[in-house]
Amino acid sequence: MLKNKANTLGISTKQFATFNEQLYCNPDLPQDEFHLPEDMSAAKITTDEVKTVIDSHFKANKSTGLSSMPTQCIKWLSSATYPTIAEFLNNSAIK
Repeated sequence: MLKNKANTLGISTKQFATFNEQLYCNPDLPQDEFHLPEDMSAAKITTDEVKTVIDSHFKANKSTGLSSMPTQCIKWLSSATYPTIAEFLNNSAIK
């Protein structure tokens, strides 16, 4: 497979960069800015949101591969851990 690899793609790196810029770059768009919410309590993750995500996105019968802690194990966490998970996420994102 590597033996038959082409040495050139028919376009230089500079030509590709120019093409990409013309295709995706729009200097007229305003630059993105991030502003913290005025009401930080409304921006925090709640225990109910943690429960909903775990219930909806982590199937108890589906493995995700060879990870040290398969995400399917998250499904079996006690609901008593949900406030701790929410607090951890809020502290790591906001502080």
